[in-house]
Amino acid sequence: RISQILGFSEEESRALLDFLNAHATSPEFVYRHRWRVGDIVLWDNRCTCHVALPDFDQTKPRLMLRCSLKGEAEGRLADPAPPPDKEAMIQAVAALS
Repeated sequence: RISQILGFSEEESRALLDFLNAHATSPEFVYRHRWRVGDIVLWDNRCTCHVALPDFDQTKPRLMLRCSLKGEAEGRLADPAPPPDKEAMIQAVAALS
């Protein structure tokens, strides 16, 4: 869990993180799975926020497996750009609202 953004005060960090969390979890970006026997769901932890809701029979066992790929990362997530400066982040967030 992120607690503070480097270069931002604690108050600025909290305000920005609250805004980004509200934006990222707005209904247009949420996938909610209704489980059925035999279902399988995969996600990429590098770019996904996920949470388990207690809307399943918690007396039944659940099987969860982790799959990690071997090899060098490729594509747009392989070489992250340097972090933007504070002003660039503020402008990027302003463009979302």
